[in-house]
Amino acid sequence: MTYTTAGLADLRAQLVDTAGASVGAAVSTGFVEIGTNGMYLWYYAGIPDGHVGGVKFYSNAASTNILGFKAINPQEAEYTDAKTSTRATPAQVATELATYDAPTKAELDSAVAPLATAAAMTIVDDFLDTEIAAIKAKTDNLPTDPADASDIAVVVTASATAANLATLAGYVDTEVAAIITSIASLNNLSAAQVNTEVDTALSDVGLTTTVTGRIDATVSSRATPAQVATELGTYDAPTKAELDSGLAALNNLSLAQAQTAAAAALTAYDAPTFAELDARTDAIDAAIAALNDLSVADLSSLATAANLATVASGVSAILDDTGTSGVVISTNVMQSLADVILGRSVATVEDTASTHSLAELILGILESTAPSTTWTIKKTDGVTTFNTRTLTLDEDALPVTGVA
Repeated sequence: MTYTTAGLADLRAQLVDTAGASVGAAVSTGFVEIGTNGMYLWYYAGIPDGHVGGVKFYSNAASTNILGFKAINPQEAEYTDAKTSTRATPAQVATELATYDAPTKAELDSAVAPLATAAAMTIVDDFLDTEIAAIKAKTDNLPTDPADASDIAVVVTASATAANLATLAGYVDTEVAAIITSIASLNNLSAAQVNTEVDTALSDVGLTTTVTGRIDATVSSRATPAQVATELGTYDAPTKAELDSGLAALNNLSLAQAQTAAAAALTAYDAPTFAELDARTDAIDAAIAALNDLSVADLSSLATAANLATVASGVSAILDDTGTSGVVISTNVMQSLADVILGRSVATVEDTASTHSLAELILGILESTAPSTTWTIKKTDGVTTFNTRTLTLDEDALPVTGVA
């Protein structure tokens, strides 16, 4: 029962069927209060076998106020009278079936052969009908009161003779004995015994009403192999040729189409004009002139011919390793690359560029100040310092005589 009022002494339990109708009288015994929170245990051994429905609980003082209800379904627990582990497994059933020596057709035919045929039984039946009718006809003529000897003699004379009765007894003894022998050879199992054994075997392998209840549709309502084959036959699957055609269409650009697309891309590229390049060149020249040329000391820090030869050797080795040695770039491609390089802003590399790089040279020309001996080179935002260098000044010579 669920939680209810504590201390109830007039609890009642009423069995109901599946329609909610009461079954038998209300039960007032079997209640035990558990704890002090209004929980009760109810035990009752008188529930009818096979009862399906439930039991409702209430206080006799307020019978319409249902305090609890519990469903009762015997298939859930009533018939579970042994552990599942004590029953045969499918493997054990299979083993028993494998060792069962079922009679062959020849053995069954041999056992049935001695039995009386339908024709023989008809003969016996007809004979019994005739003789019994004759005997009854004679006994019907017997007087109800004791008769004299002469009356009995007449009746006896008209009755079946000893020879007739002996013949009948011979038939009965022979046929009945044969029937009894044949039935005994069939193991003498009754229909009830066969049904009991079959029910036990089904229960042992777990084929219960719960399992069969899961078969919620007829097999005939499911698709047959022929119906599946029909559906597959109407399915228009792509052929290999259609698949090959579809894949080929994904990569069917000709050389001419590729060149046309590349030309269109180059046409759309906004390369700098000659005037723009000239202006930038003039600015670079002016910056270089403002530095009053590099000193001998500055030149001594540049790479020597030997250094360049070493670099060239390393580059050649790298090209050989990467398989790019001997690559020839056309004039148009080189010009396009030059246009891209000249048009690329130093802002895209100023955060990663090192000193002594072309990026520092451009920033030194366009984004720098040198109020004294410190040459401060800014990034393109004009605020962030890219690098600083020390200028060597000589008033008697040119304004700037060296950069460090």
